[in-house]
Amino acid sequence: MNLVLHIFRKDLRRLRLHIVVFAALVGAFAMLDIAYDPGPGSALEIPRSALEGLITLTAWWLVATAVHEEPLIGGTAFWRTRPYSRPELLFAKVLLFAAVILLPLLLSDCLILAAQGLPLLSQAGGLLLRQAAFGVWLILPPFGIAALTRDLTQYAAGWFLVAVCGVALLQLKGESPLLANDFSWSIVGMIAFFSAALMAGALGLQYRNGRTAWNRALFAFALIPPALPVSWDGALGAQRIFVPAADRAERIRIRPAADRLAHAAPRTSNDAFCVDIPVQVSGLEEAWHLVMVAGSAEFTTTGGRHLKRAGGDQESWLRQEMGEYWQTACVVGNPGGVHAAATVSAVFAIMDEEAQFIAQFRGEPVMAPDVGLCEIRPSGDEARLLCRAGVRPPATGIVRLHTGMSGQVIPPGAGVALHEAASGSIDAGPDGSDISYFNHAWAPWHVLPGFSPVFKWNCLVAEGGRGLRPALSGAFVDVAFVKRHPIAFLQRTFTVPDLVIGTPGGPAR
Repeated sequence: MNLVLHIFRKDLRRLRLHIVVFAALVGAFAMLDIAYDPGPGSALEIPRSALEGLITLTAWWLVATAVHEEPLIGGTAFWRTRPYSRPELLFAKVLLFAAVILLPLLLSDCLILAAQGLPLLSQAGGLLLRQAAFGVWLILPPFGIAALTRDLTQYAAGWFLVAVCGVALLQLKGESPLLANDFSWSIVGMIAFFSAALMAGALGLQYRNGRTAWNRALFAFALIPPALPVSWDGALGAQRIFVPAADRAERIRIRPAADRLAHAAPRTSNDAFCVDIPVQVSGLEEAWHLVMVAGSAEFTTTGGRHLKRAGGDQESWLRQEMGEYWQTACVVGNPGGVHAAATVSAVFAIMDEEAQFIAQFRGEPVMAPDVGLCEIRPSGDEARLLCRAGVRPPATGIVRLHTGMSGQVIPPGAGVALHEAASGSIDAGPDGSDISYFNHAWAPWHVLPGFSPVFKWNCLVAEGGRGLRPALSGAFVDVAFVKRHPIAFLQRTFTVPDLVIGTPGGPAR
């Protein structure tokens, strides 16, 4: 143990500049994150993201430099003349990384949570799990690569090879499905645990036997499972075996309300022309709702010409208004009122609605169970609901706003949930605005994995012109938090044989 502490103190002394730089970056991020307010035009979004990248690179630099103080490759390393054993060396490095990387991040977490008014003691378990997550993605990969390389030049080359192989595997993988239910996250968690175990095994063997070639092969193999290609058909097939609600979901049918839509409701969005196709949904159980998570629309004119579809978030989506569903599909530009057949292929999530929680706001923030600490902030002719959840992502669902004076529902506007950790966002319909679309796309042990322990989001809950502020002032406001969570997914394709795209006289493309 004395030798372990000797190596630890020596590394602290020799790497003090690296440690100070890392701690300063973590402190700066904590200050920015406390002041960060998500929403349109946030001035802190870019500096905050830049600091996250710098913290990651600095941590990897620190890990590599510490490991190469006693390189494991080559027979001329000075440490081999010292009475160091390989296990003692490994233990000293682990102790160093816990003290100079994980401890500053834990202190940053506590500072951010306290400044946001969120409880610390009740989140102690989650905070410790966050440090374990940091160990898996922030420390273990650079630790392994550094142990398997001779110096910083080989270390950089190792990362270059990892990046090249990762890009190649992702190209092979293509667009993989994201089935955001408990079953899918358990599969993702098992794959991540398997990969981390292989990396840790390669690292441990390198410190034990120094068989570099074999250990490099094992470490490289550990990077493959997360990048293996998975198709929608394969993911949905596995769901049918392991998800109880999958059989009931197969009864759901989605088809267009009519084969010919000569006057589908058009609307423009930036440089895209969109049509709203009314669809009939049958087989939905009570408290079930549909949300589109992936899909596309293909348009073919009567002359056989394929119209260029809009990309990104404008391509196709499903929305619900007053109990009716509409499938929106978009093309680039205004085709000029041509007749075309539209084929929509999409994957939908079935969201099950739970009992709602009613929170009464009287000007002070309110803690909503499973959602976070929330407040209503009127601004001009609109009001936004701002919430922050500590350590764990918030529940998914919608919110509904009521005034305490009249009890009438204030209709929400066309806002969307604004939070960086969502896989997407959907328009807020008349029945409520979004709490969250889906939980964090990567939340091991259901804790936030990023450098911020607070999940912040906001949504537009009301817009009423000049009459909104009087409606919200001088009275309490009731907000209903309605939790919805995905229980199963289904894939459907339907075709509208005759659809008018564009307005007559518009520039055809």
